[in-house]
Amino acid sequence: MTITPRLVVTYPIPDRDGDTRTLLDPSGPVPRLHVRGAESLRIYELREPAGLTAEFPAPTPDRWTREWVAPDGALAVFGTATEYVAVARDGRTVRRQPYGTWEVGRWGLARPR
Repeated sequence: MTITPRLVVTYPIPDRDGDTRTLLDPSGPVPRLHVRGAESLRIYELREPAGLTAEFPAPTPDRWTREWVAPDGALAVFGTATEYVAVARDGRTVRRQPYGTWEVGRWGLARPR
């Protein structure tokens, strides 16, 4: 039996300057590609033809550590150094929530502030 690979579709990944990271999210009915650049988070649905589904501006100029996107793509939540920030597609900040009264020390030990 011979298996011959065939290119089905290609997806553009902008900002190839070494600062861009990608994440494949297979959890929904259509898998998504998260492209995380310095200034925004771009969401591509992995279907044919490929296209940009949503783009969320970064809530702060600092790097964020984690992000979550709503299933309908209307909202993204960014985990920054001090808080969670919910951002709509138009860049509007919907909500900010500080992490609380605990902080992580040098060796990962939590202590009250």
